[in-house]
Amino acid sequence: MVKKYLIKTYRSLDWQLIGIFSIFSLLLLCLYVFRISSLLPGFTAAEKSFINNASSLRTIFDNPLFAPHKILQYIMIKLDHNGFLAMRMPSILLGTIVVGMFYTVLRRWFNVFISAITTLLFATNSFFINNVRYSSPEVTILIAVLLLAYGLWLNTKPSPRIALLAGVCIAALSLYTPGLIWFFMVFLVWQKDNLIHIFHKARPLFLLSVLIIILIVTPLLISLISTPETITTYLGIPSQLQNAVINLPKNLIIIPYNLFWHGSNSIELNLVGTPIFDIFILAMFILGFYYFIIENKKRFSALTLTGILLVLIFIALNNSRYLVLLVPLVYIGVASGINEMLNKWYAKFPNNPIAKGLAYSLVIVAVASSCFYNLNKYYIAWPQTPATKKVFHIPPNPSQKTININ
Repeated sequence: MVKKYLIKTYRSLDWQLIGIFSIFSLLLLCLYVFRISSLLPGFTAAEKSFINNASSLRTIFDNPLFAPHKILQYIMIKLDHNGFLAMRMPSILLGTIVVGMFYTVLRRWFNVFISAITTLLFATNSFFINNVRYSSPEVTILIAVLLLAYGLWLNTKPSPRIALLAGVCIAALSLYTPGLIWFFMVFLVWQKDNLIHIFHKARPLFLLSVLIIILIVTPLLISLISTPETITTYLGIPSQLQNAVINLPKNLIIIPYNLFWHGSNSIELNLVGTPIFDIFILAMFILGFYYFIIENKKRFSALTLTGILLVLIFIALNNSRYLVLLVPLVYIGVASGINEMLNKWYAKFPNNPIAKGLAYSLVIVAVASSCFYNLNKYYIAWPQTPATKKVFHIPPNPSQKTININ
């Protein structure tokens, strides 16, 4: 029975698509590990602190927040590797997975061309690369993209067994990330009908999956009960909540300022004074935003609005600490903008192949220019600034082996 099920599953897989995704993932990994050991002189003090928090199982158990990320770092440390690639690999792997899932999200709404070029823009965004090539476990906030992709996939009514297996993995990752509990709750409300459908189709397996999730998060529950002061951190609530609420309007206004004008003030994650998005992205985002809000109000549902407001409030309360969470949302708007621009162009020239070819060419040139700008910003401009070199100054422990990719 099991053999027949495995053979059926094997034959049902789209191996051509899997092959394309594998090649694309390999190219992304090459991009994200390029000069990982030589681009900067060392770790930051914050990175060293994160690494120390993953140095032993006791340390991880005492503070299991970000446990999946910490465990991967712990495994590398126990294998006598604590260099740049080894300690940043968990973030790099997550970033690669997020890019792949982001493409699947776009394919639910746009064609292959729009989805591919927007995913390329997202994958090469300098602020995103900064986050995925950094040892901080806070990058796991991007698991929210996996929740979105998983929810859209559930709408296609996949096999309950495969859906439950994927759900257990995503739940285990998301429930250990501070702040993601709110997004997980929104996900449960959004997907309640699909979850009920899976429950009726595979009730024993569904109950078993819930039990497995409970067992996986038991160390987290024990930690939250034994050290209640960590509950606010887990919920993504700042320690000085009153001040955060008072400053909430100001912080909300600062968000677009950071995205499109000044950028993040964190030297570790951005070339200070430069925006996170260039002028092409800004123009396409405005067009896409207009399309969703003004011309297509039905698709802008109450739940979608709730999700976006939750993201904005969460980022504002934490003083733009999780600003990277907005990067995929902005690029979804960019995809909508490019799609709308091409549709308007095709409406003007419905039967003119030269005009269509010109439109594609102009979009490709704009996308290539944006990618080049972001890659140049990250790999050339940012590491050469004195402030960046000053912050990244702590070398790996010389007593242990390191994995070096020059």
